[in-house]
Amino acid sequence: MTLVNSSAPVPPAALASRRSFDQLLGAFDSTAEVSRHLLSKAVRKFECNGEEYALPRFIWAGPPGGGDTFRLGLFATLNGDEPEGAFALTRILAALEKDPELARGYALFIYPLCNPTGFEDNTRLSRSGHALNRLFWTESDTPEVRFLESEIWMQSFHGIINLRSDADSAGVYGFASGAVLSQNLLEPALHAAETFLPRNRKRQIEGIPARRGMVYADIYNAREGALRAVPGLDHPPFEITLATPRAASVHLQVEALHAALTAILFAYNPVNGRVAADGAQWRLSPQLSYLYGPFGLLGEYAISHQSVVNSFNLREAGLEHTAWQLSAQWVLTGEAASFTGITPKRPFRPGSGGWGAWQLVGRFGQLDIDDETFPNFANEATSARRAASWGVGLNWWLNKNVRVMTSYSHTTFDGGGAFNPLDSSTLAAPATVTAQDESAFLTRLQLSF
Repeated sequence: MTLVNSSAPVPPAALASRRSFDQLLGAFDSTAEVSRHLLSKAVRKFECNGEEYALPRFIWAGPPGGGDTFRLGLFATLNGDEPEGAFALTRILAALEKDPELARGYALFIYPLCNPTGFEDNTRLSRSGHALNRLFWTESDTPEVRFLESEIWMQSFHGIINLRSDADSAGVYGFASGAVLSQNLLEPALHAAETFLPRNRKRQIEGIPARRGMVYADIYNAREGALRAVPGLDHPPFEITLATPRAASVHLQVEALHAALTAILFAYNPVNGRVAADGAQWRLSPQLSYLYGPFGLLGEYAISHQSVVNSFNLREAGLEHTAWQLSAQWVLTGEAASFTGITPKRPFRPGSGGWGAWQLVGRFGQLDIDDETFPNFANEATSARRAASWGVGLNWWLNKNVRVMTSYSHTTFDGGGAFNPLDSSTLAAPATVTAQDESAFLTRLQLSF
């Protein structure tokens, strides 16, 4: 997409200092060329110092949801020195192209470069010296603001999301209109983003009272000029602003915003409404055990079936999750192995030479979530599809009634993976529960009678 044409000479030094639009929009354009869902179009053109610019707009149309299409406006780079939001939008686009079901029933209107001259100059203000996020619905004649106001008015969005990067914040935070939306949309979004960046928990953010990273939006919206819906609507859309700390790496900001956006899509989308159990539930769990002297082996396989329904579109599915484990034991002091307890040959008695029985144990297991679970019944970007775990332990049986247990376990997760939007050939950290492995060291004293 060509965003600038010059009818006046621009000094070479000025051109050399400008950032390239390709750096920001290359991923959008390349996706639009091959995508069945993404359309590319410049909103309007305007002139600045003899150069003609265009505001880019991309429309991603999700699979039909069986009812009205829900239109969301996603805005980024209102401040020209904050391109992280645009990179996050390339990240969400890649996820949608891989699995369009994530946004069934949606039409996403994406405005990744709302301040093209500010981005070129790497400045917060536009080249004409305006802070765009202070001019909306103030009768401003600034072309970028006027064009975006026209889009907001014509498209009648059901939701408006603005992505920012804050140089003064040490964590993620957000604004949302209304207490209900703050709880049901913004809170899940911030919770998902916390996997990658801490939440800003200050009691005041930008001089406005805040709680757990949620700024009181009514006070924020009272300020003139913020990007928002047409004032005075009887049924206004939800309005959310998400901000990441600019001091963090671009990669972590992108992943945090992507996780937050995915959480909002899943929480708001009526097609992905609340999921409830409905119908048959059964579980099958065969076991096999083998004991030989001090050695023991136990194998177990489990299938859990649950019929569920999507409360909005009444989609139904019978989900079957599977798991298995294999555990082994070796009684080091020679007693007979058992899965119900060890009886020491020489119970622990200080001074009499009795030290009880010592038992070495190990386990490996795996959990697999039914593929049909995603995306209609669980959020694919923030949930694991598979977990594998192993553990080892040492048990000390003082007598048949008293046991001291120590164990170490390690669990890895698959699912919610990501790619780096700055380099699509490299993998980035997965999201939410899959972001890192889980390790645990436990000790326990057990008394049984």
